[in-house]
Amino acid sequence: MAIIVLAFIPVFALTGQEGKLFHPLAFTKTFAMAGATILSVTLVPVRARFHRRQGAWRGAQPDHATARMDLPAAAGLALAHRVLTLGLALLVLAGALALTPRIGKEFMPRSMKAT
Repeated sequence: MAIIVLAFIPVFALTGQEGKLFHPLAFTKTFAMAGATILSVTLVPVRARFHRRQGAWRGAQPDHATARMDLPAAAGLALAHRVLTLGLALLVLAGALALTPRIGKEFMPRSMKAT
């Protein structure tokens, strides 16, 4: 994570139009990476401890509720309704493809170009 955050340091040195364009990206990416690091060091181990199969190292069988937590609810729902999930995914893809011709061709928007 630190290497990825350090890779964005040169972006913070940009000035002018480039700085205006890329500073929000660099800040957002840095804050997201910091949040992910904090969560992966604090929350994830605690949740893993609570969701681990109780007594599995002693040969005990987990109860039904604990075994169901191994598969996230959204994934279980998507797997239970495969046709609906694929249909929604194709609908979103079709919508994205329909909007593709409306995407601008210039890298910098006109409002950010020097006048």
